[in-house]
Amino acid sequence: MAWLETVLGSFFPRANFSILDITRFGEAYGLASKIYRIRFMAPAPLPSVVVKLWHTDSNAGDREAYFFNTFGKTAAARIPHCYYAAIDPETDRGVLILADLAPYAQGDDLLSLSLEKSIPQPTGKLFLQLIWHHLWNGLASFWMKTNCGNN
Repeated sequence: MAWLETVLGSFFPRANFSILDITRFGEAYGLASKIYRIRFMAPAPLPSVVVKLWHTDSNAGDREAYFFNTFGKTAAARIPHCYYAAIDPETDRGVLILADLAPYAQGDDLLSLSLEKSIPQPTGKLFLQLIWHHLWNGLASFWMKTNCGNN
């Protein structure tokens, strides 16, 4: 996996990323992607990363790569840092390399987490979801008013 070491090496020069193991997870979530946790042997600067692969001609499309290219470089509110996001239009494939947020589980944290895990967890995601919802509704409303003549 020289490509992975090349990508991570741009963030961590002179670091050694010897792979300890690769585990697939998240089969119950998502539309058409394969998600892997890649753990590294010490003394790597990161214990692990998450690699997500998918076909962009599926329902998943290419939106997630654009999202992480936009917001993943300055991650906050439990958005994992994005080390790499790309779409190959010739093969209709997408790839993300993200910081691993383990031990947090994928899915709707507000519904599926146990009480002890849910108390510190939902505030950041809920806040981000609320901001995104209001931002999207505000932009959609503004666009409709300015482009459709509904003043």
